[in-house]
Amino acid sequence: MNRLSSEARAAVINCLIECCSIRSTSRMTGVSKPSVIRLLVEAGAIALTYQDAEFRNLNCERIQIGEIDTAKAATLIQTRFHYFPPRAAIDLSF
Repeated sequence: MNRLSSEARAAVINCLIECCSIRSTSRMTGVSKPSVIRLLVEAGAIALTYQDAEFRNLNCERIQIGEIDTAKAATLIQTRFHYFPPRAAIDLSF
C-alpha cells in the first residue's frame, strides 16, 4: 500500500484546517478523496488521544463553543457538564 509523503499529508491537513471541503482538498492537493477521508479519520483519532490526555480537571467558569451545531452544543452542555444555563447565556451564532 502506498503512503502519502509527510509534505502531502501536511498539505491535506492544512486544507482541512482552513475549512476546505473534501472534494476541494482532493483537487488542490492531488490526493484522492478516500485518502483525504482516511487521513481525516487518522488525524481525528490522534487529536482525540491528545485532548483526552491533556484536557483533564480544568477549572473553567465559562466555555466558548465555536463551529458546532446547536443540537450538539445543547446536548454537550446538558449531559457532559450537568449544567442548564439560561438560553441567553449560550451564544451559538455562526
